[in-house]
Amino acid sequence: MSETPHHVHARIEQENIQTANDTNLFDDDEMEDESQTRFQFDTPKCVVSQEDSTMDLDVASQPHVASQHHVASQPPTRAALPDRGEKRAANSVLPDKRRIKEVDYSEKLRETVYSQEELIRNMQTQVEKQKNEHEQNMKEMKRQWDTTLRERQEQLATAQEEIERTRVQQLAREREQREAELCETLAQREEALKRKTNEELRERESAILAEMDRRFQQEVLKLKARTCFAEKESELAKMEQRFSRRPRSQDEDVDMNIPMPGDAGQPSPCAKPRPGNSSLDAIKRIKKTRGITHRVRLVSVGSEEVPQQHSSEDNGPLPSQHDTQPATTMEDAIARGVEAALRRVLIDKEFPLTNKHKHSPRRKRVEEKELRQEKAAEKSYEREFILGEVRRLFKDVFSISQDSDFMLHEPASHDDVYAYEYEDGPGPNCNRLAFDLKGGPKSPWNDKVVGLLLEELHRRGDQESWPFRRSEAYFKEVLQDRYKRLRTVWMAAQPKVTAKGGLETPAEVEQRLITKKDESLKVTRQTTRRKNKYSRRVTVLDHLVKYKTDEDEEDLPAWQWLQKLVRTLGEAGMSSEESDVENDIETVLRVKNMTWRRAIERELDIIDHQRMLDDDIFAPQGSKPMKRIRSSGNPKTSRTEMDGLPKALYNEEWLAGLTKRQIERLSISDEKFNWLRVAVA
Repeated sequence: MSETPHHVHARIEQENIQTANDTNLFDDDEMEDESQTRFQFDTPKCVVSQEDSTMDLDVASQPHVASQHHVASQPPTRAALPDRGEKRAANSVLPDKRRIKEVDYSEKLRETVYSQEELIRNMQTQVEKQKNEHEQNMKEMKRQWDTTLRERQEQLATAQEEIERTRVQQLAREREQREAELCETLAQREEALKRKTNEELRERESAILAEMDRRFQQEVLKLKARTCFAEKESELAKMEQRFSRRPRSQDEDVDMNIPMPGDAGQPSPCAKPRPGNSSLDAIKRIKKTRGITHRVRLVSVGSEEVPQQHSSEDNGPLPSQHDTQPATTMEDAIARGVEAALRRVLIDKEFPLTNKHKHSPRRKRVEEKELRQEKAAEKSYEREFILGEVRRLFKDVFSISQDSDFMLHEPASHDDVYAYEYEDGPGPNCNRLAFDLKGGPKSPWNDKVVGLLLEELHRRGDQESWPFRRSEAYFKEVLQDRYKRLRTVWMAAQPKVTAKGGLETPAEVEQRLITKKDESLKVTRQTTRRKNKYSRRVTVLDHLVKYKTDEDEEDLPAWQWLQKLVRTLGEAGMSSEESDVENDIETVLRVKNMTWRRAIERELDIIDHQRMLDDDIFAPQGSKPMKRIRSSGNPKTSRTEMDGLPKALYNEEWLAGLTKRQIERLSISDEKFNWLRVAVA
């Protein structure tokens, strides 16, 4: 053991290097050195350097020595231990056996492990840092990509909106073009329909007039018969009066020549026959056979004042049948009425004393208030829809195409109406409704007809799913108003009593209807021209005020004042016009004079002339405006004055001629309207 490895040159075989902790490290014959070996390995001083433990071995003939040297340089490992037989064989082969010291590399290994762990921690730190940086970079890139994507989406949305706007504009242009074509087609169809309607109207009017002429001829024949009968009665009355007159002296002679009782058997020589008695008796007999005429004037007095007179004609009491017949008729009427009332109460379960439609005045006021609120809350197009459906209902039920066709409506017979109201009549026929045109909309018969129409209207609303629904009171009022309008049309077509006391002829009725229709159309034309004139002036002023505001011109206040003037006057403040022909060539409009309005013709002419000067407001195509003539000789307007205007808009001279009560009725506004004098520069 004292020799160092540097002086050993003997060739040795490879031996497994074992650690001190391995069991059976040496054989039994080497157990004596176990304690020494354990002591040497356990002490810290047994660690030798790598240079001292290296052996100079000849490994030329043993190629595995290098690998053994490499293995020896590695940290000690636990290898498989040879058994005892192998050890003895090795010892017999190698007599110069040497014991090799085991070098402790644990500290080196610990340092290596520590350094590697440190390196690993550093690498982990670097990896973590790189990971964080990578995550930050990815977040930054993601944020940039999100921003870019958002911008692209906004650009895409803008492009889509632009495309949609372009498409909508194109569709709007196409729609306008189609609407223009449809309007033109509709105008042509309306013109054709109007011509056809006018032709049908003429035919209907001809039929109506023919029917009226036929009825009139019947009435004339009846009147002629009655007139002839009345003339004959009048002639008979005159004859009776003429033959019944006698001179006073003749009557006295007759009285004086009356035979006395003593002279009964002797005829008086002075007695004369009464002239006319036979004729008078004949006239009375004729009157009795003819009866009483329809033109007899009756005077009634109280039953207690009737004198008991017995003429020579009433030689006896009247037959009993004449006395009992009126009483029997009255009893039959009362019996029928009681029977009808009992049938309604006991069988039909109708109790007229407890009428469900009869309400107290307070309840009636509440219902009227609710109806007014319902009418005030509805839109104009909703009202037009309801009125259109009501008109369609009347057209379908009464087979009319327009209001003038209702002139031929055959009203309900008087007997049916009387039987329904006072007896047990069946009432209106559901399959053929007819109004009682002599009664109002709330008469029992007409109320029943309105109720049937109301049921049909509700049925149509449910079947057609109307978008607007109203209460029963609302629909009932609309139906009653429609009946009033049609009744007015029917009444206007009936013959009227002339100033001479006779009925109108069919020609006179036709002329009256034509005149009334012409007047109505004339008023409609004047109203339409007045509305168009107001809307045209408002459009001109709105355009000019907007243009002057954008250009910031000096005359803007003047145009704003004109705009306020026209809007304050409104449509009713515009003057009406009457068409006329000037010089038998040109059709002109004569402006009616409005005496109550302040003279503003010069201001209105400025607005009207601006329409022809500025082509941006109205296109130059179309019909040119007609010539308007203002003159003091023109007719005055028939419309009443407007109330509630500022005092500056009324004519001072006209106001001065009013009474205090008339001025209070005007309700002049307290608003101050500053007047400006406007002139064209």
